[in-house]
Amino acid sequence: MSDTFFSHRKTAPKVISQLKRDLDAKTRSEIYRCRFRLPANERLDGEVTCHLWTPYNRSDVSGKLYISSNFVCFASKVRS
Repeated sequence: MSDTFFSHRKTAPKVISQLKRDLDAKTRSEIYRCRFRLPANERLDGEVTCHLWTPYNRSDVSGKLYISSNFVCFASKVRS
């Protein structure tokens, strides 16, 4: 087989990566909706790792901030 036969097939991974990106985004949105019990039409716009300052005990809590068009949610792991 020649090298030119395989060079034409290099476009396939781009299609797969776009499909994977879309499926990953849908999965993250579904997890977001389930975790915070949000409506089915809510889509996750972004998530970022951050620290939330809690003035009542004067400390910060590590977690993730989730943002959608109608909600801003924060999730953290409880320290034991």
